[in-house]
Amino acid sequence: MEKVYAHMLSLIPDSVDFDFISVKTNSTRKIYLDNTADISIIFQIENAEGFIFEPNKGVVPKNSKLEINVKINPNLAEVLVGNAKITLDNKISKIIKMSCIGKYARLQLNKFDFDFGIVQIGNSVELDVIVINDENVSANFIIEKTSVQPGKNPECFFLSDKKVKFLQNQIF
Repeated sequence: MEKVYAHMLSLIPDSVDFDFISVKTNSTRKIYLDNTADISIIFQIENAEGFIFEPNKGVVPKNSKLEINVKINPNLAEVLVGNAKITLDNKISKIIKMSCIGKYARLQLNKFDFDFGIVQIGNSVELDVIVINDENVSANFIIEKTSVQPGKNPECFFLSDKKVKFLQNQIF
């Protein structure tokens, strides 16, 4: 009868908490399967919903440690909690607890109207704008210039939902 050395395989750490993650942002953590047995151990991981393990099956060679990437990319602002099942030698299972909180960043500008006054052709004027993130998740943003209609003030879009207005008498 073949011996199973599952007690000689440690899971480091035994749980993974991703904490806060921006929605639609990839995040990766590492876990390790540490085999202190004198034989190789076969493993297979059943993913917890939303969490992906790479590799999710294979062999941990004797007296060695195998690195496994745990990935998540939350699609919604929600709490994700789950248990992934690691089966060893097709017989014994270990559970790893997974958690993360998907959050939207909340970006704001310190102002939305910019009055450059009268600017002569060939001269430039600079005004500072401060982008504020009120949440504890990272954020990416783009400020895009829109086409200027004759007789209208130029505008650009910040986060595609708020217009930033540039007042009259300026070159854009």
